[in-house]
Amino acid sequence: MTLAPADGGRRSRRGFAYQDAVTLLDCLDMLEGRWTAVSWEDLEDILCHRDGAPVYRQVKTIEEAGTRHSIANVCKPEEKKAADSSYLGKLFLGKPLPDGTRFTFIVNETPSGTCMRSSRNVIVLAAR
Repeated sequence: MTLAPADGGRRSRRGFAYQDAVTLLDCLDMLEGRWTAVSWEDLEDILCHRDGAPVYRQVKTIEEAGTRHSIANVCKPEEKKAADSSYLGKLFLGKPLPDGTRFTFIVNETPSGTCMRSSRNVIVLAAR
């Protein structure tokens, strides 16, 4: 599928708008005491802190109808043979990891595969 030049810009803006909405919800959660600090476009799309420990939050969107995130595409490297160039590689690598560090991958749809919801409203992908 070939995109018109303007389609890439619209797609990027939709992705940023979704990330902004998630960041706003995190800021509102901070007002209610869930986080002690929230920043964005720092070490990750969103960086929240709770009790001195970071929660790195990566936000991704898919716009194509019928397409969903899967374990395979979340782990697929953007650069051949470079695992750290995948979505998860970028999320986990190169960050300080004090005790209590958490990672969250946030998507705008229900991912394909088996999904489990943790007690903190985080969807966890599991292979079938």
